[in-house]
Amino acid sequence: MSTPLDEVQEVLLAYYASKGRFPRPKDVTPKEVEDVKSVLSRAFTQMTAQHGNQRGNNGLRGTISTLDKDVDKYENEELLKLAREEIPLDELKAIAEALQESDQSLCYEDALAEALVKWFKPTYFKWIDPIPCSKCKGKTESKGMGQPTQDDLLGGAGRVELHRCTSCGHTVRFPRY
Repeated sequence: MSTPLDEVQEVLLAYYASKGRFPRPKDVTPKEVEDVKSVLSRAFTQMTAQHGNQRGNNGLRGTISTLDKDVDKYENEELLKLAREEIPLDELKAIAEALQESDQSLCYEDALAEALVKWFKPTYFKWIDPIPCSKCKGKTESKGMGQPTQDDLLGGAGRVELHRCTSCGHTVRFPRY
């Protein structure tokens, strides 16, 4: 009889094998194995509670399968191409090389990730606060959370913020993905 942790191991091994990313773990002690089992058990219990009922999955295997499909959308080549067109990669590579030269302990990939993070939040990312009214473009105030519609859920939004326009009273829904 398999346990939920056996299922986790089976699913994760199959996932890594299918992606060509099968890590070779170091030898671990029995205590480390028990610690990992404990952490995984708590994490998957929480994940099942958060995602299982919300997305209509049956059990742990369904939760992992759904989460794996969620990740796959970020590997869509068309979407990746569109995203890459927005990123000033040559500029970030130059910054990464300079970072790596100034800190020899930093590998190129980490330097590039650091350059990307430093570019993203102050330069690319834009806060929308307050959310403008979709009718009159006036300011809105948060009125709490609403239930996601079927379209919201199909699009991946697990929750929806509600904002009321201070000018015309219109309610604006803001799905969170």
